[in-house]
Amino acid sequence: MHEPLLGLFKLGKREHIEQFARGLLYMNTLEHFVKVERNEARHDPDEGITYLKQAQGALLQVRVREKFEDVGTIQGAIRWSHEEHLAANVFCMLAIRTADATASFPVDPRNFHFGDTFAVVLNGDDFIRRVHEAAIKTSHEFRSGVVEYVDMATYEGPMGILKKSIAFSYQREFRMALLPGTGKPHVLEIGDISDNVFIGPVAELNERLRFVRGETLPPPTPESRSPFGHPSA
Repeated sequence: MHEPLLGLFKLGKREHIEQFARGLLYMNTLEHFVKVERNEARHDPDEGITYLKQAQGALLQVRVREKFEDVGTIQGAIRWSHEEHLAANVFCMLAIRTADATASFPVDPRNFHFGDTFAVVLNGDDFIRRVHEAAIKTSHEFRSGVVEYVDMATYEGPMGILKKSIAFSYQREFRMALLPGTGKPHVLEIGDISDNVFIGPVAELNERLRFVRGETLPPPTPESRSPFGHPSA
């Protein structure tokens, strides 16, 4: 984590947000986001890509007997995916970082398609600590972080769970994942957090947000670093 977070939000249907407040994190598979989610807000055709290589204009050839024959010119980038990575369980949230506290600070309305209700985490450190404690009790590796958004027309290299197309940068996504994953939906139980969240209608979210400049928090030590820029509990 290279930059502290100011806040974490979960947007969704009312019943799902109430489930979240009870400490039940419904973690769907990456395959679900690739193949099932088809509405405008969620669908990303490049979700689940493992590696991206730019190949615009390259010539594709295939060997026929002892000679390579031209097949055609490649348009765009070549994408690799590994099916085993699609079994990962993912929980997605919206993150507000210090860099977001500018003129564009309000949450992009395109995110409101995720549901009619929001929950904001009041004590981020405690929330992250509880998620970590629950995750280590599973037989899976736990990974979390702010999604990095890359230009798919120029970027070349590994992708994975924490990289997405810059076309989705308005989502300001923070992801938590279990790897290699169960291959089916998994509910991570972290205990009731209703006293650590504030719930409200998504339509009022931007009206309820305000950034007040104050003293800068001291940088955390490496051994106590948390996503919120100060020592973990």
